[in-house]
Amino acid sequence: MMKNEELHIKEVYAYFGLASYMAQCLERSIAMILIFVHGKGPTEITRAELDEVLNKKFKMTMGQLIKELISDKKSNFLGVDFDLALEKRNWLMHNYFYERSGHFMTPEGRNIMLVELTELRVLFEKIDNILEEIVSEKVKEFGVSEEKVQEYITKSLAF
Repeated sequence: MMKNEELHIKEVYAYFGLASYMAQCLERSIAMILIFVHGKGPTEITRAELDEVLNKKFKMTMGQLIKELISDKKSNFLGVDFDLALEKRNWLMHNYFYERSGHFMTPEGRNIMLVELTELRVLFEKIDNILEEIVSEKVKEFGVSEEKVQEYITKSLAF
């Protein structure tokens, strides 16, 4: 196999990884918004309760999370196409490489895949950014500072 072809194939895998990562970020954001927008406020929930709720939400599928999120009629997510995000996420995770196996064999096909994977990443990222803004505003309403949020994120990411 030529070196350029190997690099092109690796690039497709990398773009798939980025799109998958953003889909997972979106899933986590939906879980977080369910807690901060629909749950107890941060001043009313203990750390143990928060961890328990997070673990429960993180075990749910993206479809289950979206269904719970949009079931609340008080929620207003204008401009968020959850149906499209779920459809594209499921296609990416379950069928993408199978359906694109022919494309994967040629440079032209791989270029098409790179464009598709970029579009998917952008879709997931756009919706995730909208949800992050909502969560950020809700956290501010509860009087939690940005420093506290960053401190919690840092502790959560520590190994």
